[in-house]
Order: sequence, then structure tokens, then C-alpha cells
Amino acid sequence: MNTKIKLLIINSTLEKSGLTNVILNICKNIDYQKFDVNILTLSVEPTSSLWSSFKQLPIKIESLGLNRINWIFKGKTALINKVNEINPDIIQTISYRGTVSTIKYLNSYKIVSTLQADIHKNYTDTYGKIIGNYIANQELSAFKNANSKIVCSNSLKQVYSSQIANINVVQNGIDNTIFHKIDSKQKTELRTKLGYKNNDTIFISVGALSNRKDPLTIINAFKNSTIGKDSKLLFLGNGPLLNQCIIASKGLNIEFIGNVDNTHEYYKIADAFISASSSEGLPNSVLEAGMCGLFCYLSNIPQHTEIFEEVKTQAVFFNCGDVNELAKQIDNYKTTSKSEKSIDFNALKMAKQYEEIYLNIYENT
Repeated sequence: MNTKIKLLIINSTLEKSGLTNVILNICKNIDYQKFDVNILTLSVEPTSSLWSSFKQLPIKIESLGLNRINWIFKGKTALINKVNEINPDIIQTISYRGTVSTIKYLNSYKIVSTLQADIHKNYTDTYGKIIGNYIANQELSAFKNANSKIVCSNSLKQVYSSQIANINVVQNGIDNTIFHKIDSKQKTELRTKLGYKNNDTIFISVGALSNRKDPLTIINAFKNSTIGKDSKLLFLGNGPLLNQCIIASKGLNIEFIGNVDNTHEYYKIADAFISASSSEGLPNSVLEAGMCGLFCYLSNIPQHTEIFEEVKTQAVFFNCGDVNELAKQIDNYKTTSKSEKSIDFNALKMAKQYEEIYLNIYENT
């Protein structure tokens, strides 16, 4: 290929999140001999932005830097002018504002759009039934009009295939230079660094403290278990249920670490991972935990079971919200047979699949 394909990724911000990590992993692993990568964000970057991580890559990155009021009055013109200036061959979107704005104002370009969640479940959980469904319907309508449509799991394809044809599946991938197994000596040293004893049994849960993630089921199961009396449970993340979780955890060996930059170190000191989520796309936290070799206790949603289709002995599943079932499962931790093999969802494979889609749309539409 003599001429590089100019790819423009449009997103609201580069706030630290699962969505932003997907974009970052694409950018870290894409073939720069074939692609000239640009990123455009729409809003002012938050303090938790991963902007500096993107600036280390050989890409061009800009922001319209518009707040909500300025977006209403200036957003359309600013977006059209900037994108026409960049003049991309392909636009990739991966979030609500990016997808809706791009389809609405920039439909003369070739557009690839990705859905990373069951958006009706996610948005109704966050915004309530009326507003949540309205936002989800907007995004889904825009998604249908993209030149190429991608979802991040086979399970999500099943959710949307009755409404939308020709959906591609590209499963999320994780940076295996960061998220990987370590040996017992390294684990001991890392536990010492983070203030934990080598003989502690440590369970970990990573993600927003929200209704959809259901941390209270995890807390109550830990409370009802026998192993919880002599083990530790760490929550990484923040959210609207934090105060309820703190109250429910009173007297238990449960710590709320909050949002940290060294999540990978906490995975590596842990023995097991727990997620009680009721809805996911293909959750990065579970992929990260699995790549670090952790045994996983997971709610039995299709997106969780899909991850462990090839390594079934690395996880067990419980019915969503079933406190007693989860309590029994974690009580069996020490006697449960653990897999020596771990899942492998690496970011390079994901990026190559995106490349194939970009090449196909560039050459054939």
C-alpha cells in the first residue's frame, strides 16, 4: 500500500474508562505503515483523562474542548469544520456522542461504529427508564446507519441481530504486556509494596459501584460466607452506591480502594476476582483479571460465559443477585480445582481485526 489510510477516531473525551482503553489498545497495536491515525475529542478533558498516554503514540490528537452549552450552539459547525480539515478516509466512533454526531453531521464520510454494551440496559440503569431508553434509541438508530457496524462480543451480536443485519464481532483485547501472570516471588514482593501479607487470601472486584454492577450482592455473599472471616475483599472503582457499600461492609474485611492508576498491580496480588454484573459488553475488568491468571466468580450473563468458552476451569458462575449461591462458591475457593491455563484476549489480535474491517471498507465502499 503506497498511501496510508487516514483514520479519525471521534469520542467525547479520553476519560479513563473501558471504552477509552479499547481505543488506546487499537492505537497501540495498529499498523502505522498502513494507517495515519487521528483522534478528535468533543469536550473538555477531565482530570482522569488518558490524554498523556495517547500523546506518547505516533498519532495526531486534538480536542474541540466544548462544554455542554457551547456544544449546543457551536458543536455542529466546529465538528464539521474540523473533520473537513482533517479529511479522513474513515471515521471510527465508539460512544454515544461520537456515533450520533458523526452519523448526523458527517454521513458523507465512511463511518465505522462500535457498540460496547447492551445500551438499553446500561442507559436505563444510569439515567432512568425514560431518558435512558431515549438515549439508547438515538444511538442505536445512528449505529444502524454506519457503513460498518461492530459489536465487542458474540453475545451482543445476539442482542442486536434481530434488529440489525451485517454486524461484525471484534472481541475486546487487553494489553498483555501489562496484564499477565506473575510468579510467587513477584507476588510476594508486590503484596509487600501494597501493604498486604503473603498469607492473605484476597478477593478483588473492579468497576463502578452501581446497580448494574451490583456490588451489594458481592458484599452480602462475603458477609454470609465462612471464608470471608479470614479473607480480604478489595473494591477498585467508585460510584453512586459507595456509601451503601461502606455501610453494608461495616465490621468486614472489605476495603474500598477507589480509582487508581495501578489496577494491574491489584489484580496481580489477588487470588480471585468477582463480578456480579447484570449486563456487560465484553467486560475489560474480567478480561484483565483472567489474563492475570485469577480464578473468577461471575454472574451467569452470556458476556461472562463467552469469555471462558476456551478455558472453562478458570471461572464458575452464579445466578445474578443470588447471594447464597455466591457465598457457597467462594467458600469452596481453597478446594476448587484451578486452571493452569488462562484466557488469551490480547489487544494485538483485536487491532488486526479492526484493521481488516478498515481495509475492507476503504477498498469496497
